[in-house]
Amino acid sequence: MEKKFLNVHSKKDIVLIVSLIIAGAICLLLPLGSYAHIISFLLITLGVFLAFVMKSEYKEVSSGVRCKKKELFFQPNQKMAIQAAIASNPEVIESPTSMSGNSIKLDIYYSLSAKKAYLQLFEYIPHRYEACSEVYVHDIDSVKTLI
Repeated sequence: MEKKFLNVHSKKDIVLIVSLIIAGAICLLLPLGSYAHIISFLLITLGVFLAFVMKSEYKEVSSGVRCKKKELFFQPNQKMAIQAAIASNPEVIESPTSMSGNSIKLDIYYSLSAKKAYLQLFEYIPHRYEACSEVYVHDIDSVKTLI
């Protein structure tokens, strides 16, 4: 079964958006002058804009688990070893040290509350990354070194 992840608002995102809108509304209601009114409109506009754009968490569609995402990039010659490792034993994967010529991407969606980690490997085909493995679910303790 294919796992799908959607971008969603985190609690921090919601707090920031609401506080910007409230600060703008308070500034608008106080008799501070025209510059304060301009700033209040900017704060409200920024809050509304961030409500549409700022989504920093991911939600797994079928189970509803909220996750954070981390991406790791590897050299192309490590593809087979990483594929084998994410299928059975992700503890052996070491974080990459070099950032040159990286065409293999490992996406890690992890949830500390659910104690789950979802791993999938991608390969760069010109202009996009294509999945070259299925999504594997592991216990969060087995990928602690990667996150």
